Amino acid sequence: MGNTPMGDTWSWNGEDWTQLDDTGPSARSAHAMVFHSARGRAVLFGGNALTGFLNDTWEWDGQAWTQLADTGPSPRYQHAMAFDLVHKQVVLFGGQPGTLVPSVALGDTWSWDGSTWTQIATFGANPCFSAAMVSTDVQIAMFGGMDDSNAVFRETWTFDGTHWTHRQDIGPLARLSHAMSFDTARRTIVLFGGTTDFTNMLQDTWEHTETDPPPPP
Repeated sequence: MGNTPMGDTWSWNGEDWTQLDDTGPSARSAHAMVFHSARGRAVLFGGNALTGFLNDTWEWDGQAWTQLADTGPSPRYQHAMAFDLVHKQVVLFGGQPGTLVPSVALGDTWSWDGSTWTQIATFGANPCFSAAMVSTDVQIAMFGGMDDSNAVFRETWTFDGTHWTHRQDIGPLARLSHAMSFDTARRTIVLFGGTTDFTNMLQDTWEHTETDPPPPP
């Protein structure tokens, strides 16, 4: 398929993949999608399509896609998103705007409550794209990414719903385009792979266990 964006939707039941739909959002790449557990829906925002860069918001309810907004964050791709388990909102950070050359890194932070996007921070974490972001049961954590000078980060930042805090510059190598997930049973962030410079692909796995106590139920 080369560089042709895809527009199909699939589900994984633990053993097999099943194609569910090929309608809904336009075909795209470098978008972001998270599960909004409070609403029981997957939320998709933005990306790069053949027609240009996107800023549309869609939800998948298990049966069909519904477009909910085409305003909020500016069109972008390679942004980071996570569902904030504490504040019950989707949080989006950074990415690249609607231009390919030169690269530009965004540093704005937005929240989605299920109906409206709200910009909640304009500074804090370094502007970057292709970072990975995940929510623990205490806070949001973000690692890595690249800025518009092609510097690749190994910084860890956390977000409490209002403010970003710089945590450390140690741990995994600097990287971008990696993946992170939160193991709720062990309260541990798991990171895998990525690239240091678009040519050196990584296959290492790292863990960080959340030490702050979870909020009361």
